[in-house]
Amino acid sequence: MSVRPFCSAAGRPLVGVACVCTLILGAVIVIGAAFAASALPAHAHPAAVREASGTPGHPRAHTARTQPQKGARSLTLLGQSPAVVLAQPGGAPFELDLGIGANVPSDAQVAVTVDDRLSNRSTFLEDLVRTPTDTLDALPRIAVDSLSPTSDGGRAFVATVVSSGTATRSAGATPTIDLGCVSGNTCAGVYPLVVALEGPGGGIIAHLTTFLTYAESTSEPKLFFALVLPFQAPIVVDARSLLPGAGVRLSASEITTLADVTTVLRTNPAVPLTLAANPATVQALESVARTVGSAQAQTAQRILVSLAALFAGPATHDQFLPQPYVPIDLSALAGAGVTTEIAAQMNGAAAVMSPIHPSPTTPVLETPPPAPGQPNTGTWIATGPVSSSLARGLPLVHASRVVLPDTDLASTTTQGTWSETFTLSLGTQQVFAAASDTHLAAQFQDDGDPVLAANQVLADLAMIQSEYPSEAGRGLVAVVPSTWQPNPAFLRALLSGLTNNPVVEPVTINNFFGDVVTGKYEAPTRRLATTDAAPAISPSEASAIVRARQRLDAFYAAVGSSPPVVTELYDRLLAAESSDLGPRRQRVALSLFERALNNQLHQIRLATTSVTLTARSGSIPVTITNNSGYTVHAFLTVSGDKFEFPAGSTRSIVLDRPTFSTRISVLARTSGELPLTLTLSSPTTPAGPPLVIARGQISVRWTATSLVGILLTAGSVLVLAVWWARTWLRGRERRARHEAS
Repeated sequence: MSVRPFCSAAGRPLVGVACVCTLILGAVIVIGAAFAASALPAHAHPAAVREASGTPGHPRAHTARTQPQKGARSLTLLGQSPAVVLAQPGGAPFELDLGIGANVPSDAQVAVTVDDRLSNRSTFLEDLVRTPTDTLDALPRIAVDSLSPTSDGGRAFVATVVSSGTATRSAGATPTIDLGCVSGNTCAGVYPLVVALEGPGGGIIAHLTTFLTYAESTSEPKLFFALVLPFQAPIVVDARSLLPGAGVRLSASEITTLADVTTVLRTNPAVPLTLAANPATVQALESVARTVGSAQAQTAQRILVSLAALFAGPATHDQFLPQPYVPIDLSALAGAGVTTEIAAQMNGAAAVMSPIHPSPTTPVLETPPPAPGQPNTGTWIATGPVSSSLARGLPLVHASRVVLPDTDLASTTTQGTWSETFTLSLGTQQVFAAASDTHLAAQFQDDGDPVLAANQVLADLAMIQSEYPSEAGRGLVAVVPSTWQPNPAFLRALLSGLTNNPVVEPVTINNFFGDVVTGKYEAPTRRLATTDAAPAISPSEASAIVRARQRLDAFYAAVGSSPPVVTELYDRLLAAESSDLGPRRQRVALSLFERALNNQLHQIRLATTSVTLTARSGSIPVTITNNSGYTVHAFLTVSGDKFEFPAGSTRSIVLDRPTFSTRISVLARTSGELPLTLTLSSPTTPAGPPLVIARGQISVRWTATSLVGILLTAGSVLVLAVWWARTWLRGRERRARHEAS
C-alpha cells in the first residue's frame, strides 16, 4: 500500500501534517505491541498466564511468566519413585532424581508443591498441559547445593510421605509430604507434584509437573495393562535409485537406537509386553548384519540375537505379534477387494521373520500362520480408521480378535475410562475386541524429557485404576504409534516403573483378552462411531495395485526366484502399500515399482531389421539380446496379416545367453513391403495375462515373379530375336543385289 491512498479520506487528501502524525502514531503502536509480546515466552498465552498464576510467594506464582524457552532444559526428571505403598503410620520414602542444568545459579532453590488428589482422569489430562493450582502441601525450599548428587549426574530430592495429616517439620529434617487424610478415609490415588527451580530473586527458572502415586495395599485389584510396542524404522520412498528404493534403510543412529531398545527389553525381563516388530526393518537389519567388517554389522547382529532370545521363552511372557511386511490398512484393502495383497504381506513377512539367523540353534521368532481350515487365534492391531470391511480382512491375517483405537468407536454412557473387552459389531458379523487408549499412546511422545513422560504414563494408569479401585478384571491397551521415535531412557523408566507395580499388572495382548472381563461393568457390545466406510482405496488405485501384482507374478514366472531382483521387486511392491506413507506417497511408491520393473524388461530387446525374400516361402532370422544377467523363459509370438506360419506362430524359448538367435518359417501371401510383428511374453499365470517383455518388428520385402511373367519375357526375347534375324537377312540380300548390278 502506498502512502498516498493511506493519507486520504473519502477520496480527498488529508492535511500533510496530520497524515504524517497518523503514520508515526501507528508505527509507535505496532512497535509497542511487539515489545510487549516479547516479554512473554513464545508459547505463552495470556489466558495460560492467568491460569498458571498462584498466590504471591508460591512456587508457581510466576511460572508462566518466567519459564524458559522450549529446549533450554534447566530442569529435567532423571528418575522417581513410581509409587508409595503403606505410608501410614510411620511414613514411606519418596525420591526424585532431578537433572539441574549448568545454567542454573549455584544459589538456586528447589520448591516442591503437592496438589490435592485427582478425582477423575479428565483432571489428570488437564494437569498434563497446565500447572495444577489446588495446593495440598507446600514443602520448605531446599538449596540445590544441599541435595545429594546421584550416579547419573542429578540431584536427589528425598521426602517422607505420611497420610495422617499430623506431619511436623523441623529445620534440617527430611522433608515430609503430608497427604492429610482423615482417619477412616482412603488416601490411595494420584497427586500432582510440581517441582520448581527458584532463582536468587525468587523468580521461577524452570518447573515441571510429575505425579505421586499412593497405594495403601499391594493386594488390591490391579489394572491389567497390555503394551503394544512398535519396533521399526520409517518406510522410505526414494526415486534416486530404483532398486532398492521403497523400503527400510537404516542409518547408523537408527541402528544404535534399535540396539538400545533391545538392551532395555532384555534388562527388564519381569515386564511382559507385546512387540510389533516390522519385518521390513528386521530384513534391513539382516542386510546390515551381512556387511563384513562393519561396526554397524556387529550391532545389527546383536540386535537380531537379542530379538530371538527375547521371544524364545514361554508364551505367557513376552509376545511376538505377527505383522505384515509393512503396516497396512486392513479395512481399506479388504474393502477394495485387494485381498491378494493382504496374503502377500503376511507371506512376505513370514519369509523374513522365520527364522532369524545367525545359527541353526537360534530360536524361531514366529511360527507360520495357521493353514487353511485351522482356527484363527491371532490378534490384529488396527491403528487407523476402521470400517465394517475389517471383518473380511481378519481371516486373511488369521485373526479372530482386534484391537482398535477408541476414537473409532461410538461413545457410551460409561462413567470413567472404558476398561473392558467387548464384542464389536461389524455389519452382520461380530468379533472379539478391545479398545486402545489414544490419550495414553499420545503420552509416549516425550517432548525432550523422556523420564518425566514415562512417569506421567505410569501415573495415568494409576489414575485409571483409582477410578474403580475395588473392581477386578479391568484393563487397558496402549498401542504406541508406529511413528514413535524410540527413546531408551523413556522405555527404561516405563518398564522399571511397571516392575512390581502395586496397582498395574502388565500382560501380553493375548493374556489381556483372557484376563479382562466382558460385560461386567460396561456394555458387552459396541459399534463403530460411523457407518461410513473408512478412507478407502479408490477403484483406480485398487486396479493399479492388482495390475502391478499380476505383472510381477508374470515376471516371476519368466525368471524364477533365483535373481535377487525378484525379491527386491516383491519387497518394493509390498512397501508401496504401507499405510504409513499416506495416499500420495503410496502412489509415488507404486509408480517407482512400475519403473523398476520396466527397467528390468528393457534389458531384453528384440532386434528390428529388414529382410528380403526371393521366394514366396522362407525363414526369417530373429535376434534377441538379453543384458539382464539372468535366464528368461519366454514365448516368442509372430504375427502378420500377409503371412502364414507353417511351423506355428508361437514357440517357447530360453534366453540363457546375451544373444539368442532363431529363425521363423513364413509363407508370404503377396509381394511387396510386408510388416512382421514379434512379441516376447512371459508364461501364462493363473492370476492374470502374460507379461509383455519386449516387442519388435521386421520389414519383409518379397521380390518373387510368376511363371506367366517368365514365359512372356521369354516370348518377347524370342520375337525380338526373330525380328532381328529377319532384318539382318533382308539387309544382306539387298546388299548382294546391289553389288551384282
